[in-house]
Amino acid sequence: MLEASQKHNKKLMINFNQRFQQECQTLKSVIDEGKLGDIYYVRTVWQRRRGLPWWYPLSSGKEICGGGAIIDLGVHVLDRAMWFCGYPEPEWVLGNTFCKVSKDEAMRRGIPNFELEDMGVAMFRMTNGTMLELEASWASNREKEIITTRIYGSKGGAVLHTTVGEGNAAYNKVFLETDGEIHDIPIEELRVSKMPNVRQAFLDAIVKDEEVPCTPQQGLRITQMLDMVYYSAEKGMPIRIESWSM
Repeated sequence: MLEASQKHNKKLMINFNQRFQQECQTLKSVIDEGKLGDIYYVRTVWQRRRGLPWWYPLSSGKEICGGGAIIDLGVHVLDRAMWFCGYPEPEWVLGNTFCKVSKDEAMRRGIPNFELEDMGVAMFRMTNGTMLELEASWASNREKEIITTRIYGSKGGAVLHTTVGEGNAAYNKVFLETDGEIHDIPIEELRVSKMPNVRQAFLDAIVKDEEVPCTPQQGLRITQMLDMVYYSAEKGMPIRIESWSM
């Protein structure tokens, strides 16, 4: 897709829609102002209790879908974490995938050869030393569905946490130090002007002939990182990016 857009001089934008949420826009502004300092550790999670997309062609999922929870849910929380960090270069990854919860339900639904992961985890080390942890599940034995990104920086930290369900309860804060004391500040108090939604942002980039906010190069980077997770899981070992190829 990237090559086709370049060949024909067309704009291509990836649908990384979580970036356009108000809390993500505000936190990105705080980070860009340097208030968190050097970011050295990030944990980003999208965990469902029971939420397999049974309407997918799961009986031939590897060929058609490419993967399970990691590529379906993990892609979005990985992008927003990488976006917060300025898209650093990955150096190595240790990942694993599991299908421990959903096989019996798949059998009941007539999918005896269900092969996609219902949960995947990974730890990335970036060339700048930042560590990034990723978790994603369609089905796991936990309390409720959550979407969380937690950031640790040298000057401050932050958390975006949503419990999915009635009301989508949110806990979004930054943690900043003043005079030797750290203070919890609700992100709502730091609100910035919100960008348009992802569709309007793409249309604006076309009409104004500007660079799209979610670039195809970033989309390619995320796809490569997810492929690295699957490759590490298959090999059962950490994978350095220099030794990895698609």
